[in-house]
Amino acid sequence: MDDLAALERRILTIVNKTDRGFKCQAIPNCIYTQSVNRFNVDNFSRHLEAFHPEKYRTLVLGKEEVAEKKHPTVSTRIQKQESRHPAVMRGKIQKVSKVKGFIKNKLLAIVKKTDFDYVCTLGGDCNYKQPLMKFNAGNFLRHMMTHHPADCIRLDLRRLDTEDPPPAVKPDEEHVTTKVSKFRFLCGMVRLVTTHGLPLDCVSWQGMEDIIMPQVRTFKMYPMDEAKMRDIVDRTANQMQKMICEGMNGRMVALQLHGTMSRDGQYVVRVTCSFMREDSHICRQTLGVIFLDETTTCLDLEDKVNRIKERCGLEQWQIYTISIDNGRVNLNPEPVPEEHTNETDDSKFVEILDQYNASLTDANVLQCGRHMLSMVATEATQECADVVEEIVEMVKSFRLEEHKTYIQSWQGQYPNIPDKSNYGFGTYFMMKALMDDRAFYEEFTVKCPGLALYLHWDFIEEFVTAFEPLYDCANRIASCGLSDFHLQWLLAYGRVRRLPINRFKNSILKSMEERQRMLEDLAPYKAALYMDPRLNFRGSKLFDNSKKEKIVTFLHSIYTMTEDTSDEDRQSCPASSSSTYDQSQDDFSMNDYLTEMLGEGSPESVMEELIREIQQQERCDADDRDFDVVKYWAQKKMYDARLWTLARAVFAPLATHCGDTDDGLGRGLSTVSKVIKTEEGCQPQQQQQLDDGESFTSGESSAGNALFVKQNPNLLERAILRVFFKDKSQEMEDDI
Repeated sequence: MDDLAALERRILTIVNKTDRGFKCQAIPNCIYTQSVNRFNVDNFSRHLEAFHPEKYRTLVLGKEEVAEKKHPTVSTRIQKQESRHPAVMRGKIQKVSKVKGFIKNKLLAIVKKTDFDYVCTLGGDCNYKQPLMKFNAGNFLRHMMTHHPADCIRLDLRRLDTEDPPPAVKPDEEHVTTKVSKFRFLCGMVRLVTTHGLPLDCVSWQGMEDIIMPQVRTFKMYPMDEAKMRDIVDRTANQMQKMICEGMNGRMVALQLHGTMSRDGQYVVRVTCSFMREDSHICRQTLGVIFLDETTTCLDLEDKVNRIKERCGLEQWQIYTISIDNGRVNLNPEPVPEEHTNETDDSKFVEILDQYNASLTDANVLQCGRHMLSMVATEATQECADVVEEIVEMVKSFRLEEHKTYIQSWQGQYPNIPDKSNYGFGTYFMMKALMDDRAFYEEFTVKCPGLALYLHWDFIEEFVTAFEPLYDCANRIASCGLSDFHLQWLLAYGRVRRLPINRFKNSILKSMEERQRMLEDLAPYKAALYMDPRLNFRGSKLFDNSKKEKIVTFLHSIYTMTEDTSDEDRQSCPASSSSTYDQSQDDFSMNDYLTEMLGEGSPESVMEELIREIQQQERCDADDRDFDVVKYWAQKKMYDARLWTLARAVFAPLATHCGDTDDGLGRGLSTVSKVIKTEEGCQPQQQQQLDDGESFTSGESSAGNALFVKQNPNLLERAILRVFFKDKSQEMEDDI
């Protein structure tokens, strides 16, 4: 007790007693204060030890410590004094040791220091904290060992009474605990061998094994080899095809056949479809890919298309429209690298598609909107082909060695040279590049007298002005329906028509008028315009009475086919109301008598009148950019679901289905070629499928399945959920 009283007297020498309590004065800025009625020597000692260690050693351990360096014998007295310290004897304050300092420093590096507290950062949502001025390493360590044992093991924290500090962990022995999803792991592996083009045997590469083996061991997916990877891709592709069949079941779809020449010289026909779900979302899926070679005929193409339709369960009545086009429409103004250009003659394959198109006499055949605009541009360009070719030859001469250094020193790029597959828009890109940098090319041609580009600047300016509306229209119809495409077409037509004197004006307008007449003769195209309130409304002169009646008949036939297969949209006729008075068996029934005389009435006539009433709908503003005709009819389904059923079929066809996917398909074909060449388990006839002109759909080969998955990326995750996870609601996360 004498020692405790002596310790208290020493501490009081650096304490200022105020009305608020006993305030520490070890340093001027210390704010530690104890209650005026509750002065605790042990707590003050711990405060001095934590925040004022030098003052603590001077007061608690004795002032002789300063003289330790001069008189070694003083250390003996300090050790005796430490052993007699009452706080040490009671076990409340341990001596300063290497172990304690090691643990405390590690804890201070882990916890988060705020303005008022030390907060635990383990566990993500842990709310344990200690006051800023009352940090207790032991309590913090006990909390971590109780509530975060895994983190304590990972951080190698020891108890305060450990004699030796933990050994340093070598860098090559570090381990990290994380959460990984088996679902994400499978999605990533499938994408590697489909979307990103790695071969199926990539899982046996040493580097890949170093990355994926921890997940493979955790998820117990032994053995992860080429056969296992092929099985995963095949099952995923088969499930994706089932999902497409389920989506198309009972619905009318718009079928598209798009032919293009790939970068490796292979002519490919991609078979896609689009249909609208009940939630007004338009689904665009790839059903298969057909490869054509020199021996393919129109009958072969027809047979392969029928096989794809049969495999997908697509009946003839479900095909609302079919679009067939060929060639690639490139709307990218950036110069195309020479290694990506392909001058292979595709005239034979274009002729095959044209023959197949002519054989579809019982189908509603549409044409891709972008290809129509491209053909308009090509036809108008060919009327001045001699001048265009002269300018093209000058642009080609820019690549000569005597001119290359000067041009590359300025910008490093050359204007595009149009190719035959994209002649119209390709020429526009070349003219636009020259016009944008006119000052440079004028200076360049002055220094090169052999290039008489100065003679054609008026021609180039008129060309860019006349063809710009066509290019803008082609850009805007990327995801447009038929009625939206019609409005964009009229906008481009009006912009060209308003031009002043222009040598290309009449040829462009003539070509657009011819194609517009062809479009307006197609029943699906007229039906889309008929149901759009921006075009057909009360008092509209878009159609005369005879055309309106034909459209009503066409729409009614479409509804009849859809109604016969759709349970959710079928609406029965109103039941006859019960009589207001009791009738005995012998009473005469006027209702039965009139039914016998006049008939029961046809519900079809009711639907025809409903379709006919569309002509009286209110007009909507065509300049409203936020207007969506699909949402317009979706909002009306609460009043009568029959028209919404009809609108889903009418607005399912899209104006275009070509664009960036052309290049993606070209890269995909190269991937498939590599997969076919590296497939060791395939039959010989399967390895030659690409060369023999076979069609690729799900279930035919691993190469076909890989391409099928690549062309339908939006179904990948849902397919993996269905195949590999029975419970779709589970988290599917495991610790590694």
